[in-house]
Amino acid sequence: MTRNISSLFSEVKIDTDAIRKYLGMPIILQLSEDIEQENEGDTFCGILTDVENNQIYMEKTSCLDEENSRWIEWGDNFIRLDPSREDPKAFAEDAKLQLENIQFIYVCKEKASLEQVQDMFVDPR
Repeated sequence: MTRNISSLFSEVKIDTDAIRKYLGMPIILQLSEDIEQENEGDTFCGILTDVENNQIYMEKTSCLDEENSRWIEWGDNFIRLDPSREDPKAFAEDAKLQLENIQFIYVCKEKASLEQVQDMFVDPR
């Protein structure tokens, strides 16, 4: 699937401080392909809620089904858990959205809802 996304999206430097500027906004990120970590280069979209210790946290996350050009809702798989209210065993964080595993991050150049960003990314016309 080829896209001309440069007219609609800006690429964000993969750096904690640069990413933090987009808290509360919809972002799109693609994980790097890595056979050892069973990472297939999936593309995700969601609302950026936090970035800390080289990890990104998002809510309302969806994964792009490249074959069918549609987003599949994953929900809140990448939210930050509160240690005072959550099971401490849930904090065995795996390398889900570690910065070193991210190939690119995009944000929409114009203010848009999560659904609008998803639609623009799939069909940038």
